[in-house]
Amino acid sequence: MPAYCNSQVFAPHPSVTINDDLHENTPASEYDLNSFLPPPSEPLHTNLVRVEPLIPILHADDLHRAFSASPEKQNPDAYFYPFPKGRPYKMKSETLIYMEKQRRRTNLLTFAITDLNSNELAGTIALGCDPLQASLDVKLLGVKIFRKFRGTHVFLHASYLVLSYALDPVAKGGLGLVRVGWRTPPTNIQSQKAAEKLGFSREGIMR
Repeated sequence: MPAYCNSQVFAPHPSVTINDDLHENTPASEYDLNSFLPPPSEPLHTNLVRVEPLIPILHADDLHRAFSASPEKQNPDAYFYPFPKGRPYKMKSETLIYMEKQRRRTNLLTFAITDLNSNELAGTIALGCDPLQASLDVKLLGVKIFRKFRGTHVFLHASYLVLSYALDPVAKGGLGLVRVGWRTPPTNIQSQKAAEKLGFSREGIMR
């Protein structure tokens, strides 16, 4: 059974440079997830996907291959590539810096999605919270399904696992929350359709 390290060290401005420790070779058992949200005690899985905390030594190589792939000409999908650049990365260090920035945001718990048919990394998904309300609700964030796995079982199965973990009672291994939200830019139509596919209801536009 995995033993995840999670110390919750708050960093008000998660600035990261190439000179920082990017944890490329930190063993998984020693990698500090640093999330206000506690991770599951072991990976979540269905018969088709596995969901587990995103850890550089396990997932950085595959994540970089996805982030450095050229976009399709007919569908640039700028939202797939990390904000704010919205373009492919050139160096692995960019992916490692991205992962470290995510780790330093204590309101996030980011997961890797593995397709069990191919045993390949298929994307990422995250839960995000307001620490003052984390006992009540969270948001589903950072859903990035790799091109090869779009339109397959991956999105629905991974979302089911993360939503179940968030909403299941603590006694059943979940977080015991009462609500999960989905926030997306008004221009990201693909994300809005994905939310509707999961049964989310549109509530309005944040200002």
